[in-house]
Formats: sequence, C-alpha cells, structure tokens
Amino acid sequence: MQYEQKTLLAVTEARTAYMRATTPADKMQADNMMTGALKTLFAVAEKYPDLKANTNFLQLQGRITELEEKIAGQRGRFNEDVNVFNIRIAQIPANLVAGF
Repeated sequence: MQYEQKTLLAVTEARTAYMRATTPADKMQADNMMTGALKTLFAVAEKYPDLKANTNFLQLQGRITELEEKIAGQRGRFNEDVNVFNIRIAQIPANLVAGF
C-alpha cells in the first residue's frame, strides 16, 4: 500500500510541477516527471485487475494515449517548421535579414 501511495503522490506532484512551470525547460522537466509517474501508475495497475477493468481508469488510459498522439503530432510539426526555418535563413536574401 505504501508503494501505491507514493505513486499517487508522484503523479500529483508532477502535475503540480507542470502547472507551475513557466519556461519551456521547466515544462520539459515536469513532462518527464509526469511520464515517469504515469509509467509507475500503470505498473501498479497491473497488480490490480479490478482497477484495470474500472471504466474511469480505462478512460484515463484512453485520454493519455490520445494526448500522447497529439503531442507526437505537434512535435513532428514543430520539427518540420524548424527545418523549413533553418533552410529559409540559409537562402539569400533571408540570410541577410536573419543576420541582423
């Protein structure tokens, strides 16, 4: 029971840290904390078949999966935009403007 309580506390702390984060670096660190805490939560859920069958927990898992897919899509879009930007600033006359 102690392990489960620590897991729930870790998820709560990670959520609070993410909500308080103001810089992208802070948000990334909080996101990593949340990812680790959720992995632990799902590991705990494996021990409790009743929890895995609970509709609220299943909805939580579905929502997390949906959010992870959206995040992956946005990361791809961001990387593509950065790549286009980097190509653009290497071209004339954009490289002159970017130099300023």
